[in-house]
Amino acid sequence: MLSRGSIAFNRTADFIDKGAGAYFLNREDLWVWPTEFWSNAGAIPTWTVDSTNTEIGASVTLPTSTTTNYTMDGEDGTAWSVGSQIPATQLRVYVYMKASGSQAFPVDVVYGTSGGTPTTSLSCSLDPTLTTTWTIYSCDVNASSVAAGSSFGIHLGSGSTTPTYAVSIGWIGIQPWSAATLSTSLQVGFGSTAMTSSMGNGTAVQHTTTATKTSGDIVTYDSNGNAVDSGTALSSLTTFNTTAPAWLQNLGSGADGAETCNTTLTGDYYYTTFSVPLGDTCTVGGGAGLTIHATGACTINGTIVGQGQNFGIGGGAAGGSGGGTAAAATSASTYFNTGETVGRTASSAGTAGGASGGSGGAAGAVATATQRALFNGGAGLDGQYFGGSSSSAGGSSGGAAAGGGGNLVLICASITGTGTINLSGANGNNAAANNTGASAGGGGGVAILSSQATETFGLTVNVAAGSAGSCGAYTGCGTPGASAAGWYTEISGW
Repeated sequence: MLSRGSIAFNRTADFIDKGAGAYFLNREDLWVWPTEFWSNAGAIPTWTVDSTNTEIGASVTLPTSTTTNYTMDGEDGTAWSVGSQIPATQLRVYVYMKASGSQAFPVDVVYGTSGGTPTTSLSCSLDPTLTTTWTIYSCDVNASSVAAGSSFGIHLGSGSTTPTYAVSIGWIGIQPWSAATLSTSLQVGFGSTAMTSSMGNGTAVQHTTTATKTSGDIVTYDSNGNAVDSGTALSSLTTFNTTAPAWLQNLGSGADGAETCNTTLTGDYYYTTFSVPLGDTCTVGGGAGLTIHATGACTINGTIVGQGQNFGIGGGAAGGSGGGTAAAATSASTYFNTGETVGRTASSAGTAGGASGGSGGAAGAVATATQRALFNGGAGLDGQYFGGSSSSAGGSSGGAAAGGGGNLVLICASITGTGTINLSGANGNNAAANNTGASAGGGGGVAILSSQATETFGLTVNVAAGSAGSCGAYTGCGTPGASAAGWYTEISGW
């Protein structure tokens, strides 16, 4: 009663009422200290002071002088009865024990029908080897099928063997469970043994499956919410390295086969390999530029060239062409996406030269932040239409307009070679006569090289703006402004 702080059999807030008039009053009444031990079927030795039992400072000691066969079937002089003092439900029985030497000591939970002596086992079958250290032992039993009014007891000892060492019992506890608890809950052991099969007693618990479990496979879930092996290896999935944007890690399907280029290509291709041999020239055609995906190697020892175009996304803009008698037309700016002619400029064209030989202005450079934004997103077009813009003609039918540099995107398993990629703007044209203007060069294009393998990249890449045309000795000629270079990025090892 030291543990309670209240009177034994006093009805408290943890009382569980299932309709039986004499049902156990509270959980504290199912915790029995040595001072409360009682037996109606064989004497229980008296309790003694025991300073090693730190919970209460007392214990009951079973002597070695007689055959051990004690049944505790009550407390404080009241016999236990199933459905009254003992709930008719699932139970976990705890015994706090030690011995003066190492020895086996069996414990069982028993009952007797019609209030008779409790001798029928509820299959506790607890048989620990006691040591000199106080230890808690437990077993689970099911009293839900025992008839109401049956006697209940805890059997201590074998009944046929005289113990070698005295056994001390510090306390006994009985923990009731809901009748459904053990049938729907997971029961997992402890220690170093892994769970390798279905665990638990009911359908609402986690079970492993009989399917093969392979280390490194992805876990999925069945219709019951159980984790199962999907059969798919994690290594088989396409994953993206955070150092390269996802679109620049797409090697494609290889559906277009192998390509050795010595002609004009434009568009988006899925090759197995791509090469430009030494002495050959692969030309980036107008319209959309060139994006190459390759599941294998891209080898560039020849030349890839793309000039004289006006794609207008992300590259350098042309400078303003010079005026003649009349002003020059405005050169084109570059933007963030196709179809844009106003608004978000990637590079602003230079101002056009005014009438009477006015000079053109310089184009604005492509800001680093703009380059990063376009590199990360590909303008949503897989890098298509990247490139520089074209200039306007010089005023009064002066020097002809010059095209901008094109674009090239290589996304390959590897990129090697010592060839050249020329995506520079075309040079501007000279004034045609007095009182005509010279044209600005085209803006520089865009090149992006993305290699899955780690590369040092030995290619020579040119994304410079075209040079401005000249007035020469002509008078009344406006000089053009400088055009803006494009940009070039390489990334590898993703």
